[in-house]
Amino acid sequence: MNKITFPRKDVDGKWWTQKDVEAWFITEFYDDIKYRLSNNVQCTNDDEKNFLDFIIDNLKNILLDTPSQMYYTWKFYMIVYRNTCISPDFFNSLKDAFNYSDYRENKLIDLAKIINVKCCPYCNMHYTLFAEEKNKGKTVKKLAKFQFDHFYNKSEYPILSMSLYNLIPSCPICNQSKSKKELSLSYHPYHSDICKQFKFELAINNPAYIFCGQKINDLINVNFIAKDSKKQSELDDFVKTFHLKALYQRHGDIAQEAFDKAYELPYYSNIKNFKCISSIEPEYIKRLWFGTYLDEKDIEKRPLTKFKQDLREQAKTINHNYIDSNFTNARI
Repeated sequence: MNKITFPRKDVDGKWWTQKDVEAWFITEFYDDIKYRLSNNVQCTNDDEKNFLDFIIDNLKNILLDTPSQMYYTWKFYMIVYRNTCISPDFFNSLKDAFNYSDYRENKLIDLAKIINVKCCPYCNMHYTLFAEEKNKGKTVKKLAKFQFDHFYNKSEYPILSMSLYNLIPSCPICNQSKSKKELSLSYHPYHSDICKQFKFELAINNPAYIFCGQKINDLINVNFIAKDSKKQSELDDFVKTFHLKALYQRHGDIAQEAFDKAYELPYYSNIKNFKCISSIEPEYIKRLWFGTYLDEKDIEKRPLTKFKQDLREQAKTINHNYIDSNFTNARI
């Protein structure tokens, strides 16, 4: 749910700036797509020919433009031309020229390795991993265990089917749930930090009981609270699109752990209890205690991190036994 930012460290540990990634993308795709557009797209009238020339002249921008530029520029042109002068055959030939179906089986897997987004940016529930299977030190197969969602769907906007910032690495569940639905730019992973738009909150009638030995039910009531109340309906639409409420309410055991760990904070805040660990670092102890990363910037590293972080804050707020402890002057 973090914004996909740069620089990024790829699977092999190499750092890539945004310019590096864009240069690689153009090198891999620009000439091939331009050739296909120039040689494989058949025009039946002057309007189609003019539109094709316009696409070719602006191809680099189409491939690299930001999400907002795609929204305000290329969507507009696609809609205008499709509704006025483009035949179905021409439209379909544009889809074929951008060649997404073939690229996703090879070159786009290399993109996955470079940007190395480990967790679905829509739901933060499932891994989106690149991996390699090796045999005797030789790479035999590249694996991309996720799907690319087209934020602006490729069936309606084929000229955006290979736009770098229109390719969102997502889990299959989210990709299929979203389908052709168009979301607000507030929920575009290359444009916004989705995690900053809302917080998880467990609905509890009597908060005190969870600190008295009773257990949270396996099926819980989780609310998604917009940090800007004026955008609650927009958030509700996002949650409904990806079925997030129904999915997150199945994690009662994780919610219980979040509250129990807040209650047991005095033990975990005593660094003497971790003498068995050879290299004791406050950040590691905090992660060990909580079971995931505690910094918002690390949400993309592990599933359910946003959920755990928010419930931890809620538990701290309502736990009257919470002690404000420190790890070498750093609050947990």
